[in-house]
Amino acid sequence: SCELGKTDWTSNPQLDLDGDGCFDATEDIDDDNDGVEDNIDTCPRGDINWQSTIETDIDGDGCKDDTEDSNIDISSNSGIKNDDGTLSLDAIGLILAILFPMLGAVITVIIRGRQKQLLRSLMESLSNETTIDGLEEVFVDIRGQFADEKISPAHFQRLLMEYDMLKSKIDSDILLSGSSFDQTDMVLDSAKVIPFIPVANAVFGLPSANTVAAQIDENGFEWFTNQDGINFYRPIGSQADWTRLEN
Repeated sequence: SCELGKTDWTSNPQLDLDGDGCFDATEDIDDDNDGVEDNIDTCPRGDINWQSTIETDIDGDGCKDDTEDSNIDISSNSGIKNDDGTLSLDAIGLILAILFPMLGAVITVIIRGRQKQLLRSLMESLSNETTIDGLEEVFVDIRGQFADEKISPAHFQRLLMEYDMLKSKIDSDILLSGSSFDQTDMVLDSAKVIPFIPVANAVFGLPSANTVAAQIDENGFEWFTNQDGINFYRPIGSQADWTRLEN
């Protein structure tokens, strides 16, 4: 992959983990070739011969879900017993020093596993919907999960991107399916009363409370920018009316 790269060296697992011919230290931005660049890869020199996907790496952190979790094993022949078979105080302290970090690691793995399972379930719920109303219902649930801190901001952003992509696809399908229409309907629709649009909304492009946020910040607010470049904000997951940011 680096035909014009560094010379005077030989590719081996220590210098070129994935064997792509690029010198890991200076030429390769993805040492293990999992599709996640080293600067955002939690396991930059992890398992090779796999690609990070939603099936193999649900949160996209570059660590293979099935094989790269921490696992600590304590041998039964660790020498923590006295000659008479009783545990010494030093051994007890050593055991506690080992077990507490293990307990924290186990809890972290359990929480992370549940978050991944929830993320996968929500992604599947979104992908199974074929209508805008159905997508909106699922996203209301996603907002609730995020408000209850059951999913992380990073997972929320990923779900938001998936929602926007699916919504755009459904909108496109609706436009295509409606390309053939009866002109009689147009004549009838023209006779309908045009609803009054509040001046504030018409002038300033104030989004409705159902408008989905485009981004969130670390201070607990979500943001939306209209076509005129005007920014609006409200508390994350509140579904309250948007407030215009006054510059």
